[in-house]
Amino acid sequence: MGSPVRLMTISPIVRLLGSNRSSQLKRLQLEYCCYGGISSEASKKLPLLEELHLYFTVFDKEDIEVAGRFCTLLKSFKLNRHAYKHPGKCDDKALAIAESMPELRHLQLFGSTMTDDGLGAILDKCPHLESLDLRQCFNVSLAGDVGKICFERIKDLKRPRDSTDGCGFDTELVDSEKFDSDFDDRSDFSFENGRYSPSEYDFDEYEDWEDYIDADGTYVGDHHSHFSAKPKMESPAAQNPNWLELPRELTASILHRLGAIELLETAQKVCTTWRNICKDPAMWRTVDMRNSGDTDPYDLENMTMHAVDLSRGQLEGINIENFASDQLLLYIADRSSQLKRLRLVHCKEEISPEAFSEALKKLPLLEELHLYFTAFDKGDIEVAGRFCTLLKSFKLNRQAYKHPGKCDDEALAIAESMPELRHLQLFGSMMTDNGLCAILDKCPHLESLDLRQCFNVCLAGDVWTRRFAQIKDLKLPLDSTDGYGFDTELLDS
Repeated sequence: MGSPVRLMTISPIVRLLGSNRSSQLKRLQLEYCCYGGISSEASKKLPLLEELHLYFTVFDKEDIEVAGRFCTLLKSFKLNRHAYKHPGKCDDKALAIAESMPELRHLQLFGSTMTDDGLGAILDKCPHLESLDLRQCFNVSLAGDVGKICFERIKDLKRPRDSTDGCGFDTELVDSEKFDSDFDDRSDFSFENGRYSPSEYDFDEYEDWEDYIDADGTYVGDHHSHFSAKPKMESPAAQNPNWLELPRELTASILHRLGAIELLETAQKVCTTWRNICKDPAMWRTVDMRNSGDTDPYDLENMTMHAVDLSRGQLEGINIENFASDQLLLYIADRSSQLKRLRLVHCKEEISPEAFSEALKKLPLLEELHLYFTAFDKGDIEVAGRFCTLLKSFKLNRQAYKHPGKCDDEALAIAESMPELRHLQLFGSMMTDNGLCAILDKCPHLESLDLRQCFNVCLAGDVWTRRFAQIKDLKLPLDSTDGYGFDTELLDS
């Protein structure tokens, strides 16, 4: 579905909830909304709301708290999203539900990234729950008391790996991990004089929104509804709505889908409003410096430093491709103590072992370190393991050789220094079964392991029969490389 349809869905919702014509509304369902947040003012006008069902919308912790605070009769809540094969972990939304929606009877959190801790909070604070749908909540293990409470109290329980038959929407898992998806889940936008072009929709030409409220008090806004039909057009201006007139929060949600280069070089120069939005530190919690390698006349290093400054210490994830330096890495580390995700692609020799070590000392909260086509070796791995004790996801990917030499140094370093890993990708590694066995022995929490193009790994003996029991998602050396995202052609020598 294209972006204009998603934006069009928002406009009637904002009008509907901001009006006084829906005070009897009991059920609200939103699908594929670019920005799903409901303001405090709108929520105050929906005192009878009992069911709030959200599918593939942007609805965060604060939105949940607002809904819980003003919609005190809420009995059914759904917050469903596409699930990732290797999700990050976040209990913020689960904790918000627990604290603000104590009267819930029915809860569906399809694809949530919450853990057993978040689920435990919900079970403690929502004592009336009768049905609970946890399908594709892959961070939930239902271990210990949490599982016991679920099985004893919940009448209708759907577990994380239960069948998704009958759910009514796309349940295909997204291949990339949470961190990589932060940089990939962006629509293509084009701006000219503050307008998005082309557009077929005029937000001001719809009929009264109360006409779309069913007699029983239900409003459904989705891409299949009245709002996805093309309205009548009266003028060229109506065919190209002015983005400068959109609500600030919606504009921010749209601009956030752009990469850092586009934000700095294009979006913030459109107008004062957009420039002010681009200065908000919340826009810079994730910085994506993705580029093709041909970036003249841009100074990517200075642009990255500027983006880090704009984050004001709130930077959580950064992606650097085709450029890097000791100075840049240390600049990021000195100003980003909250950094959780670091991704370096095609950095080659630009970063020295000394700078890498010094930088990681300043990143104690790092959870994901993803390295593609870099020169990092055994010593760098040991440094990362020593200083980043919260590391859960590690990637060290290289271009593979048709006839690789054999070396277990890096695998042994991972085994000895990264015991808390949950996700590991060693695309094109030269390790053997010995190195792999060391990893499996010393990393007991591994859930996903990608061994594609590790041609020295033959999985002989008990490597296959015994040691892989713990791995939920395993990719073998000869498995398809579809979805990897980089060049997988084998090198001759």
